[in-house]
Formats: sequence, C-alpha cells, structure tokens
Amino acid sequence: IWVDDEQVLDIKKSNNSNIFDMNRLRIIPLYNTLVAKRKTITQVQKTSPEAKEFSGIVNLVVDKSINYSFLKKIMFTCASAGYKEYKFVVMGEDN
Repeated sequence: IWVDDEQVLDIKKSNNSNIFDMNRLRIIPLYNTLVAKRKTITQVQKTSPEAKEFSGIVNLVVDKSINYSFLKKIMFTCASAGYKEYKFVVMGEDN
C-alpha cells in the first residue's frame, strides 16, 4: 500500500496479526498515515487563506490481483480516517 510516493505497508512482508484493528477491518499503518496527512492539510488551511480545503477524496489505484475483501478493508480504513469519497483509477492491461 502506497500513499503518495511513500510505501506504508508491504502486505507480503508484514506480520498480519499486528497490522489490523477494529475486528481486522482497519489497516493501522494506512490509517495512521491518512490521519497525519489530513491533519497537515487542515493545519495548512488554517494558516494560509489560499490553501485548498480538505476534500476527503481518495484515489484508489488497484488491479485485478487484489481480492475484494482486502479492498473493502482499504475503503473502511480510508473512511475511518476521514476520506469518505473514493475515485478508482483503473489500470489497463499491457498488450
């Protein structure tokens, strides 16, 4: 899982037992990163009149290899961090 240009979780290398909370619905490293980004945006908003308002929109770039149950966890995590609108970016297949 990447947020902007930073990898926040390599699910293949992690110990799955300690990366989830809330009945294994929320991904802790992703949640912490998103909350920190939201706080930064909110602080900039308060200090700069030209700053854009926090939109609560997250772009999810996924491919067909991700299973649906994990995608639901990602979406739940985003929503619990304050990102309640999703835009999906679909990557085309290489020919």
